[in-house]
Order: sequence, then structure tokens, then C-alpha cells
Amino acid sequence: MLPPEKPPSRRLGIGVEKPHSENPTFLDLAFSDCKLSNAFGTYNHPLASQRDNLINMNSRPVRCSESIQLMILGVCVLWSGCRPGLDDPTMWKAEVRSPDGSWIASARTVEGGGFGTGYLDTLVYLQQTDSSGTPFGTPVEVLGFSCNNNPVPHPYTLDNVANAGGTIDLTMKWVTRSHLEVTYDRHPDLYFQVVKALGVDISLRDLSSAPNASEK
Repeated sequence: MLPPEKPPSRRLGIGVEKPHSENPTFLDLAFSDCKLSNAFGTYNHPLASQRDNLINMNSRPVRCSESIQLMILGVCVLWSGCRPGLDDPTMWKAEVRSPDGSWIASARTVEGGGFGTGYLDTLVYLQQTDSSGTPFGTPVEVLGFSCNNNPVPHPYTLDNVANAGGTIDLTMKWVTRSHLEVTYDRHPDLYFQVVKALGVDISLRDLSSAPNASEK
């Protein structure tokens, strides 16, 4: 009886053979490269750690990608939790109409957040009106001030007298029908500014650097 035929093999190194596979794996291709190098006398048998690196290197970018995605998601959640919301308590609000009545500039001061994420912001919006003077559409935010360093006379309560100016003495004045001037004081952090929106110019005057009140 003839001995059973051996499957075709590929020589991987001196005295090392591997059965032939119709669907070579990543590791098969790596050893095949080693075989070609050996034919030219440059083959060095890979260490076990090197083989492990060849096998595992494809999985590393996936883990890094997942970690980066989780970090981005965490930053977005934290940032959204610190931004003013429509449900946050409004402590001061005011509005002024343009000379022709086609625009309304409004401001409000909101306080919210929890331990370590609390904020006190004063925001300015622009909103258009129809021919009858009725506001329509969604107000557009054009200015955002962080007022965390300024004390609130009457916190978490709408009080347009005690909390006037949103803790930064903010005022709004229409210079023309398409030019809104906003002034503020007490060194707030201006973190959001739009210089022109919907055809309206928005200019700022920072009075915080004035030496005394008489020069304002």
C-alpha cells in the first residue's frame, strides 16, 4: 500500500514547512515574505514577540479610534451641560425696538448648572417683526457674556430692578434702524460675538476700563 500523499507545503525556513492553504491568512503572507528573503540569504527567523505584533497591529487603530470617539462625546456632553438653556431661571430681561419697529433687540441673564458646572450668562438676541410689529421667527443670539465673577443681587429670581443690567450694566441702543450699539461694564468674559446679523450691525463699547464712573 502506498503511503498517503502529503498536502503541498511551503518552506518557511530551514527545516520548517507549513501546509498549503487556498485562502492564505495575514500570518501566512508574513511567513511567505520571510521565505522569499531566505532565498536571497537575508532571512532572519522572526521572534515570537514580532509575530505577535504582526497579528495584533490591525486591532490597535480600532481601539484608538474608539477611545477618541468616547473622548469627543464626553467633551460635547460636558459643553452642552454648561451652556445656558431656555429652562434656566431668567434673572433679568430687557428689550428695545429699532426706530422703524422692524427689529427687536432683547437681553436676558440666566443662571444655572450644578456643583462645579454653574454659570451666569448675559445674552443678547435679535428678532425680526412683521408689518404689525409682532415678532416672528426664532431670536438669533448675537452676544454672549460670562458673568461668573460678578455677584447677583437677587439670584435665581426674575428681578428687573435688583438685577438690572445683568450684573454687567448692559445697555442696548439703536443708533439707526440697522445699527445696534451695546455697552457693558465690570469685566465680563465675552465668549460669543456676531458683528453683523440679518443686515444689522452690532457694535460694542466696553466701559470696564474707565477710571471712574464720571467718565462713562
